[in-house]
Amino acid sequence: MPTMRAPYARGLGLLTTTTFLFATLPHTLATPAQPSSPPTALHEPGRCALRGNCGSESFFSPQLPCPDNDAAETPDDETREKLVTICGAEWAYGNVCCIIDQVLALESNLKRADTLISSCPACRANFRNLFCQFTCSPDQSLFVNVTKTVEKSGKPMVTELDHLVSDRYASGLYDSCKEVKFGASNGRAMDLIGGGASNYSQFLKFLGDKKLLGSPFR
Repeated sequence: MPTMRAPYARGLGLLTTTTFLFATLPHTLATPAQPSSPPTALHEPGRCALRGNCGSESFFSPQLPCPDNDAAETPDDETREKLVTICGAEWAYGNVCCIIDQVLALESNLKRADTLISSCPACRANFRNLFCQFTCSPDQSLFVNVTKTVEKSGKPMVTELDHLVSDRYASGLYDSCKEVKFGASNGRAMDLIGGGASNYSQFLKFLGDKKLLGSPFR
């Protein structure tokens, strides 16, 4: 299967709310905006929903992002170089919605996934593209909506959000990864990265569910 580019990153196709989420933030169904200035008040090209890390829920928990609905910005040279190395040449130009700490965490997480899916270039590329876009896309606010934050040490941490993904993209991602095998045992990667999912909805739900110990690739 050829590698894909996420429709939400290119403005193609209809978007539907899924239960997919990177890190350990739980998903909820989309709800109407509340009158009291929601964290992601503006949804438009060139605008972020998240940026930076604002703390963790416990000593063993991963860093949670900060809500940030400001405009995407040109990254510094270190961030740009690392982003291109991890996510590809298409990131060599343009603004982004992430900083170096997030990019380094993204690299670490994707390396863990690589041990399971590197035997399939299409699955690996699609999986990476999904997380690269989620973390750094300059149009992040078009497909990410922060729904809950918790304050810690004077900073609001994002603990819940909605991540919109088109059915077409989600289906293609799942199809490219569902038969990938790994290791001497020839086990199914989907059993670990997707909890044994038998369709893309289950796959994204597994990735989005909050877990005590997190997903294997985290």
